[in-house]
Amino acid sequence: MRRITAALIVLSAWAGSSHADESTQAPVLTLETYAALQAAIAPSPSECVWREIGWLPTFGDAVAEARRDGKPIFLWAMNGHPLACV
Repeated sequence: MRRITAALIVLSAWAGSSHADESTQAPVLTLETYAALQAAIAPSPSECVWREIGWLPTFGDAVAEARRDGKPIFLWAMNGHPLACV
């Protein structure tokens, strides 16, 4: 959510500056503004909890582990890229 908010701020600043008249200056990227933007875009630890899950690379590995531990399998399958990119 923080990434989307930061991206919208950057886009609105860019869009606003591109339609401004000649006397208006575009936002300047400095070390201070870069650090603030990077802090706004970087994911928080609570947004990275999914990385702690023991994901398995193949379905066969998941079946073997599920049988061994007596647990169900969570399978995520879809057609295409998860972010709808090419």
